Amino acid sequence: MDFEEQEQLNLRDIKLIKKGGTCLEQGISNLFKRYYHIFIQYYRRTGRSEESAEDLVQDVFVKVVRKIDTFRGDSPFGAWIWMVVKRTGYDKPHTSKETATEDDVLEFIIGGAESSNNDDITNCVRKGFNLYANENNERAQVLTLISFNGWDISEIAKFIERTPGATREYISQCRKKLKPFIEHCLELLTVA
Repeated sequence: MDFEEQEQLNLRDIKLIKKGGTCLEQGISNLFKRYYHIFIQYYRRTGRSEESAEDLVQDVFVKVVRKIDTFRGDSPFGAWIWMVVKRTGYDKPHTSKETATEDDVLEFIIGGAESSNNDDITNCVRKGFNLYANENNERAQVLTLISFNGWDISEIAKFIERTPGATREYISQCRKKLKPFIEHCLELLTVA
């Protein structure tokens, strides 16, 4: 199923949810079937237990029903529901042992360079990445899935519905587009 087909199904299900009653149940059921495994996998890759991931996914769908009226349709529903997923994960803390660190992202982006002032670099990269994400949300999401969640090429390819070769090129382009946002941070690095 391509992006446009999935978005059409999403919009159909949103209408069902807004109607309420048995239509609401059908709409949520359809969304649940479409997204459940993806969201479970996302939460598992962020270090959550299976039980915790299942609880979080249930919370996501409760929030979808409660907040469906805040979806205006000026962006794809998939982007909106992913924001719900991320915020739900942030709302329920888990142990620091399970949490990926900013250093993980830094290492992923700069490829193992060492720093004499790691906090400054981390803050610089964080600010640059946030600016990048504001302008390139889907690209930032892909880089986050790779760096925070450890997704491999085949998982990303399936998620963005591309071939593995096209996905490698897409990731390369994501990194190239990120570079101007964090290039100034390189002044804070010393290469090992």
